[in-house]
Amino acid sequence: MTSQSVADYKSGLNADQLDAIEQIEAIVRRLLPDADYVVAYGIPTAKIDGRNVVHWGAFTKHVSVFPVPDVQGALAEQIAKYRTGRGTMSFPLDQKLPTSFIQKVVSALKKADAQRAATKSSSKGRKA
Repeated sequence: MTSQSVADYKSGLNADQLDAIEQIEAIVRRLLPDADYVVAYGIPTAKIDGRNVVHWGAFTKHVSVFPVPDVQGALAEQIAKYRTGRGTMSFPLDQKLPTSFIQKVVSALKKADAQRAATKSSSKGRKA
């Protein structure tokens, strides 16, 4: 298996893909500054303490963000507009990238990861 960096991944993209991926990456890096940035499942991934928090990738006609956060209310309604699979949101390359929406999604994923980490940490403390 070949190890690939995020820079290597981006070097294979066309101009439209690269622009969109770099916008997503900037959001992720701003919200998850302490994450490790790797390529997992063939796409850029932000990991915290070894846990995958968010993935983003470029495809022929769209870019995607994975996974879809488990949320309710207005954000869930917005997600429905972009959901293309059980755990995928896709954004066509020929449309303006909804960066403020993506920021909300990444914030929700960050919050969910922090809750998972806290739950895991507290359950370790209860085991004897």
